[in-house]
Amino acid sequence: MEKVSLTTFVNFVLEVGFNRVTIVREAKGSDYSITADYWKRMREVIVRYFREGQSMPIIEDAVHNAHESKSANFKKALRGFKKFTKQYQNIHWEQPPSLIWPNQDQSMVGISVNPELLLTISGQTHLVKLYFKADSRRPKISKERFASIAYLMSISFPDLVERNVKMSILDVTTGRIITPEFKNEIEIMLNADYQVFVQMWNSL
Repeated sequence: MEKVSLTTFVNFVLEVGFNRVTIVREAKGSDYSITADYWKRMREVIVRYFREGQSMPIIEDAVHNAHESKSANFKKALRGFKKFTKQYQNIHWEQPPSLIWPNQDQSMVGISVNPELLLTISGQTHLVKLYFKADSRRPKISKERFASIAYLMSISFPDLVERNVKMSILDVTTGRIITPEFKNEIEIMLNADYQVFVQMWNSL
């Protein structure tokens, strides 16, 4: 089974038009690496911040040491992350789970469902996928647009759903934690997004 990261699938779901083809082509043509994922370093230090109980300088150092081409966007992400941590200060870390979806058909493209964070925030536990939006000129993405990703996490980890864990996305650049509600058609939407992804993958 060929595999792609959850980050790649998130970007695909949130994109439109020919940009979707570009995302699939880049995912198929290169290994997941620091060059393939623009935000990889920021993801790593945010995970360390919570997992190791680090302080804000670990994030600030990553921004300071970023390549000049990333500096402005990393600074925006830092401002958003500071906003989030100031708003929610009582946060407890757990090791998040991961798996490959779908796991019943080895001929399909597998999505590595590996949210970066499992956090209890003010008494409520959230399984959290980090999301970064580099282009500030684009409109803010609505909660509904994230629903397929949150639903994918919920069906991947039903034991967490039984614990009343919320499936959430942290929009790092804005400091928003987003917990979408699932409408009746959400499974149809997820499967449609996935089938289009696979069709493009097989065509490239």
